Amino acid sequence: VVVVLDVTRKPFVGVYFQRWEKPMAVNALLEEMYRLHTEWNTRDPKERQGFAPRAITGFDSTSMGGTIIRQQLANLTPKHPLNFAGNKVKINALTNLRGALSRKDILFPKGWTRMMREIMGYRVEDQKIVQDCVMAAAGCAEIAIRGFSGSVKQPFNLSYRLGRSR
Repeated sequence: VVVVLDVTRKPFVGVYFQRWEKPMAVNALLEEMYRLHTEWNTRDPKERQGFAPRAITGFDSTSMGGTIIRQQLANLTPKHPLNFAGNKVKINALTNLRGALSRKDILFPKGWTRMMREIMGYRVEDQKIVQDCVMAAAGCAEIAIRGFSGSVKQPFNLSYRLGRSR
């Protein structure tokens, strides 16, 4: 599942959503991640008042598959791994997502009904329910809300001096 949010200004808006019925092979998944990261990092620089847009790629790093993905994404920057191990982490992520949606800090298009159905129907006992869309949305929201936008707020200052305190 892929979810892309535009975080250039609040409310954050969902701009791309894709869910595949069958899990992708690792190589196909990596190719798609690189393609989308590149596409969203090179979109319409004029829109950003001369600054190139920056996309950050978040991914589920929970299992052994996440470790493999992290190793294969070594050259992709910026990126942010998300670990969804344990019920507490999932509950916090879902609570933050639902809170952002209720405050209208994040808006998803009306056509994203599959995702909204999963968000509203998610339960902690998620072994027998489809929950890949809701966790992708929760991860995306987590990155956006925490401010991992990939952009630099202040320019780097080369004149900063390091010294010992006395």
